Amino acid sequence: MNTTLRGYLLLAAALFLAVCIAGCTTGTPEEDAEVTGAIAGLSSGDQAAELAAINTLTAIGEPAVQPIIASFATGDNKTRIYGAFILSRIGEPAAAPLVGALDHPDADTVIVAKSTLVGMGTVALPALWDGVMDGNTKTKNGAKEVIVRMGETAVPFLQGKYISDDEGERAEAQVLLLSLQYTAQLRQGGLNVTSGDGGEG
Repeated sequence: MNTTLRGYLLLAAALFLAVCIAGCTTGTPEEDAEVTGAIAGLSSGDQAAELAAINTLTAIGEPAVQPIIASFATGDNKTRIYGAFILSRIGEPAAAPLVGALDHPDADTVIVAKSTLVGMGTVALPALWDGVMDGNTKTKNGAKEVIVRMGETAVPFLQGKYISDDEGERAEAQVLLLSLQYTAQLRQGGLNVTSGDGGEG
């Protein structure tokens, strides 16, 4: 990536984090300050302090979601890993904001958002489906990728959409179900090939 462009994206991400911590939360001023301090504590290097920060952010819940997502672009890998874990524990309130992050300009944010949504499983499917049906191209593609990565976990939800009265929902569900089937066949085929190769002498 061009150095100037990368610098611009990092600056934009840092500004977004500052604005988000100041205005994107829905908690009290005391909670907002607590969120800011706890996010900083995720990479403090002190194990007890990091555990306390994880528990604090998990307990705060929804007001911590957007600042945690914003930290994916500006924090270190430890902050991202802990942040993803916290959002998974927060659960459903974090799903829609994570789907919203699928079109973020920062690649790390998108990667962590996808992995977190996969780990959340069925609780994230309604928000992912909204992304498939109503999101921009990047959000749609990202949401579809996450659903396929979920594998069999997503099948009952998609089967429900496949019998929807909405033609668009039926079409998207059919494509995703076929993608899941094809992916499963590829995985099984890969296992068979590996097994066969190992058996030949």
